[in-house]
Amino acid sequence: MFNQNPSLPPAVDSQNQYVKWLFALPALAAIAYAGAQSYMSITGILFSLGFVFISRIDLEFVQWKLLRTVFVVLMGWLLLINAIPGMTFFYISKDTALGELSAPETVGVGISVAIIICTLLPNIIARDKPGWRVTLNKESGMVITQKLNPAYMANWTLQLAIGTAFFALLAGFAMNVIAVEPKLPERFEWWQGVMLIKIVAFECLFRGELQKTLKSQLGAFSVFIAAVVGATVFGSGVSLEYFGFLCIIGLGCGMAYHITDNLMAPIFVAFIVTSVQFFFFTYPYTLVG
Repeated sequence: MFNQNPSLPPAVDSQNQYVKWLFALPALAAIAYAGAQSYMSITGILFSLGFVFISRIDLEFVQWKLLRTVFVVLMGWLLLINAIPGMTFFYISKDTALGELSAPETVGVGISVAIIICTLLPNIIARDKPGWRVTLNKESGMVITQKLNPAYMANWTLQLAIGTAFFALLAGFAMNVIAVEPKLPERFEWWQGVMLIKIVAFECLFRGELQKTLKSQLGAFSVFIAAVVGATVFGSGVSLEYFGFLCIIGLGCGMAYHITDNLMAPIFVAFIVTSVQFFFFTYPYTLVG
């Protein structure tokens, strides 16, 4: 599964405050560019700067770390749903149904999603040190570093992607959340591109931030909490069945991150599941009535 290695991995320690702000440069550059191009109002600029600042605060006590994470996830959610006024949203389609049975959906991506990714992804990658597992022994206080086998990580990620797709789609079909509807929509590559961008932002928030913060205290139970919170935020307004459907997908993504400590794993799992649903089933869910 992995090889013990007493030396630290060849990656920058993102816990250093100077390094954390160095990794904030892409986000600050994105904010500056968006402001210069009038893609973002003063309100959006100030909110985005606040998001970057709060995500970089280093807190010693667990309770304060959790509170910081709650603020990061909440602010990130508001950015993800484009709820901040004065931030440009680029539409691909408005209230468009992919098929006769599919519910209509407005598809596009906002400049706010770029802010989320540029703010969180560089620091998450540096902190997690892909290819390594860094854990703290609570009894001895020693940091234990383990080099993960790439084949092990790829094998688990692929199995979880297949398993999550199978169980989520089977459950969704049983609950009438989705129905069989093979299709190849016009401009499907744009839909897929936007889907991938949003998945990256979503996984940064709910896996890279929320689950990672909870993992040190709750272990594997953090997978369940992150999945439920993510499904609640984006699926509770549709139906209880759709909420359950999203929970199953979230559990698969959370397990991929828990096992590999690599954010690319849940991104891959989520993209495979949603792509299978997109091309072969109703998307985002079956139209009721």
